Amino acid sequence: MLMICTIVVVLVMVVMMVLVMMMMMGKMVMVVVMVVMVKVIVVVIMMVMVVMVVTVDGSRDGGDCDGVGDDDGDDGGDGDGSFWGDGGCDYGDSIWNGGGDGGDVDDDDDDSDSNNDWYIGGDCDGDGGVDGDGGGNGCDGGLGGDGGGDGDESDGGVGDCGCGSDGSGDGACCDGDGGVEGGGGGDTVVIVIKVVVLVMELVMVMVVIVVMVIEVELVVMLLVVVVLLVVALVVVVLVILVVVVMAIMMVVVVVAMMVFMEIMVVMVVVIVVVMMVIVVVMVVVIVSLLMVVMMVMVMVVLVMVLVVLVKMVLVMVVVMMVIMIVVVMMVVVTIMVVMVVVVMAFNW
Repeated sequence: MLMICTIVVVLVMVVMMVLVMMMMMGKMVMVVVMVVMVKVIVVVIMMVMVVMVVTVDGSRDGGDCDGVGDDDGDDGGDGDGSFWGDGGCDYGDSIWNGGGDGGDVDDDDDDSDSNNDWYIGGDCDGDGGVDGDGGGNGCDGGLGGDGGGDGDESDGGVGDCGCGSDGSGDGACCDGDGGVEGGGGGDTVVIVIKVVVLVMELVMVMVVIVVMVIEVELVVMLLVVVVLLVVALVVVVLVILVVVVMAIMMVVVVVAMMVFMEIMVVMVVVIVVVMMVIVVVMVVVIVSLLMVVMMVMVMVVLVMVLVVLVKMVLVMVVVMMVIMIVVVMMVVVTIMVVMVVVVMAFNW
């Protein structure tokens, strides 16, 4: 089985390399062909893994674990049904654990070992509930199940055992169900394999679409536009900050001069400050625009260079991604094979 998986992985690697070389042709027809081939390859790998796991048949099914239902209410456990479905028989816990010897009829009696502290009298085992809320080997307590009676010197008899499907009834009158049998672990493994393979398929199809359908030049130009928008936003924020700072400074100067100088001098100073603010703002805007223009020119040159280089880089990236995916697939297959062999060895 390991040899078959290795051969399949090698074939996948070869096919992927051929497909990567075919990407350079840039034809839309190749997109459909590549997507179909990717799906076929993925389905083949998935079927091989599923056959490997199903062959083991989930180790073994859970056994029929019928509990004894003793006085403490330990019903038979459910089948394990875990990853490998070994179906171990655990001891179930009863809900009320047989209750205890009740105290007085008083509602506030803290000595009562029953769940609700308001019923059953002395020498009664179990909470004595008539409607199955404790379901135990206890006395009913009379009076419609509200615990009004003492249950004097009563051994509880059969009581309401509450033999439900979960085997929660305690007392010797009933046996626990034992719950459900453990399912085969193979189902869990198959689901994991399907999820992993589906993710791999989606990643590879997306790589094909990005490389073949979307033109590299459009992607680069989109990046250029985003960069220019960010630069323009930064320039606008800087201009606003400069104007705000200059306005604050102007207000401070005007207030100071109104306190210490004549009104005419204040007016002259205000005019001078306003002119300085206008000049500073204009200089900042002009410098910012020049920077934007220079960046645009640089980006255009970079785009012209990247148009030549990006396709080669993308091809190399795709090749590396394919190699990594194949390596991961080989590791996964190896782990699955080892797990299956170990489980089969334990079963034998």
